[in-house]
Amino acid sequence: MSAVNYSLELGATAYHYDHMYLVGNNSTVMYRYSVSGNAWTTTNASAVAIPAATGSVGGGCTIKWLPSYAPDKLFIVRGNGTSNIYTYDLVANTFATQTFHPSTETFTTASTHTARSVGGKGYSIISSKEATMRIYEYDPSLSRLHPKMNQWLY
Repeated sequence: MSAVNYSLELGATAYHYDHMYLVGNNSTVMYRYSVSGNAWTTTNASAVAIPAATGSVGGGCTIKWLPSYAPDKLFIVRGNGTSNIYTYDLVANTFATQTFHPSTETFTTASTHTARSVGGKGYSIISSKEATMRIYEYDPSLSRLHPKMNQWLY
C-alpha cells in the first residue's frame, strides 16, 4: 500500500485528517479513532461526541471519502438490504440521507464498494452487487446510480 498525500489550502484547517472511522455491526453506532490521541470515541446518547448513524448498517456497508466532490464528508452505503446512502459531515458532526435515482437497487452482504478517483482523490463510488454480479457507479454530483456492467462482461 502506498502512502496517501493530501495538501490543504493556505490557512485551511482539516481536523478530520487525524481520524479514522468505523461503522457497522448491525447498529447505528459510529466509531472514530484519533491517531494522535490513540483513543476511540463512539456514539454516546448522553454526551453526543458522534451522532448515531441514521439507520442500522450491516452486510454490504462501506464508508468512502470522496474529497474531489466533498472533502468534508464521508459517504456511507448502509447495506443491510437497503438502498440508503448517508453522508456524515466531518465538520458539522451530522448525518444526512442522500437521495439518488433510481433508488430501487439495494446493497446487502457480499456487496463491495470502492472509490473512483481523479488525481488520487475519490469522486464517486463503484459498487459490485452481491451475487447478481452487477456493477454500478454512484455519482453524488448528479444524485444518480448508473448501471455500468456485469462481471461477466468485465
